[in-house]
Amino acid sequence: KMTREKMGNIFVWLLIIGFFVFGTPGIIERFSTGHQATSYGSYIPWGLWISAYIWLIGLSAGALMISVMTYVFGVEEGQPRVVCDFKGTEAGKNLPENITVNGKYIHNIHISNESSPQKIRVILNLASNMSFDLQQVFFKKENLFVLIINPQGKITPREQLKIPGK
Repeated sequence: KMTREKMGNIFVWLLIIGFFVFGTPGIIERFSTGHQATSYGSYIPWGLWISAYIWLIGLSAGALMISVMTYVFGVEEGQPRVVCDFKGTEAGKNLPENITVNGKYIHNIHISNESSPQKIRVILNLASNMSFDLQQVFFKKENLFVLIINPQGKITPREQLKIPGK
């Protein structure tokens, strides 16, 4: 029986063989004629090729650093937070700025009024040294947006959600 994994492996090997078959003539030409195939001269200056190589090396190094930053500077562990901005709103005067929850996953909630632009910022400080999965669900009929915070690996199916007030 052909599984998806076997089909994927076959596709990868066919791709590698295809690159090898179609790339071999180019490699042979490069070794036999050298730089004659690129026609370096006054119309195609050497400086263009050299600057392109340097630029591409810098681009690849930058891409590597950006991709690594999510692992080095990520907030999945340590002191993870969820930040929600509600634009065009204002918090009530009697609403406390800090709410201590001391729950299993949420330690406290910080609420602040921001003036530029006008919004309320709600920060949920989550349990430290844990990783979380966040899910966003919008119930159109009830005009309700729900943010679900689960510990890593535990996902709540949409069907199990209970809509407040029902």
